[in-house]
Amino acid sequence: MPWTTPPIISGFLIGGWRAALLEIVTIAMAVAVYLPFVRMQDRVSYGEELKAQEDEDKASA
Repeated sequence: MPWTTPPIISGFLIGGWRAALLEIVTIAMAVAVYLPFVRMQDRVSYGEELKAQEDEDKASA
């Protein structure tokens, strides 16, 4: 199986529907683990963006 085959399709081709289901579950678990950190970083970046915009508005006024 070439390494460029998409995850769920490769699982189905190698091990049938059970392997494809296992890959779906694994991907869902990875998303559940990383999502809180991505959201936290998004909040931090958004706050920095708002602060930079306020500083820019003060400087131009």
